[in-house]
Amino acid sequence: MVIPFYNEADGVEHVAETLARLDALLAQRELVAEYLFVDDGSVDGTADLLRARLGTHPAFRLLAHPGNRGFGAAFRTGAEGAHAPLLACYDFDCTYPVEDVLALLDALEAQGADVATASPYHPGGEVVGVSAGRLLQSKAASALYRVALGRASRGIHTFSCAFRVYRREALLALPPWSDRFLAASEVLAQAILRGLKVVEVPSVLSQRQFGVSKLRSLPTTVAHLRMLGRLGAGRLRRKLLG
Repeated sequence: MVIPFYNEADGVEHVAETLARLDALLAQRELVAEYLFVDDGSVDGTADLLRARLGTHPAFRLLAHPGNRGFGAAFRTGAEGAHAPLLACYDFDCTYPVEDVLALLDALEAQGADVATASPYHPGGEVVGVSAGRLLQSKAASALYRVALGRASRGIHTFSCAFRVYRREALLALPPWSDRFLAASEVLAQAILRGLKVVEVPSVLSQRQFGVSKLRSLPTTVAHLRMLGRLGAGRLRRKLLG
């Protein structure tokens, strides 16, 4: 499980307790996880607190960037540094139920998928306490990705959620993705374009309980629009040539 972070010192104890719950659930299935934290240039001591709290955990690993490069870069570092054939990505702010990792694993295996993605916008999903502005931005982006990708994205309701399980080999075969927050949507779009099988699992998105979001709304919106323009142009070219 790759867990990127940047300046999240306030959440270390909460993360440790969350992963302890997951350990217990995995043990019931005789499964174990590797927890690969990626420090994206934090300056608030998050890494030191993690070592103090989780350093003796047999599955704990910590990689670090010398400076802040962005979520996408941290996710790539984790994906390349992981060992297991299945790779989960989980948000340090724990805004999704960690227990849903099991549902994602089950869906991936049962349907022979390459990617299983959590979805609060699925008819069976839910959003709790998230600001109307953030929700509008995220839902609008997901709707536009569906338009840009056409029928290939049928059944996918959420593109901006990073909480997923991948077949690591399939993930690393995708083209290089953005260093920033756009990466979550970009990876899913590229997976769909390349014919990978993607399944969506309903989940619950809640407001973060500690720290502050690092997402910058305007630059992220601009990045989405540029990506959507490229996807739309590519779809048009395929129609003209096909």
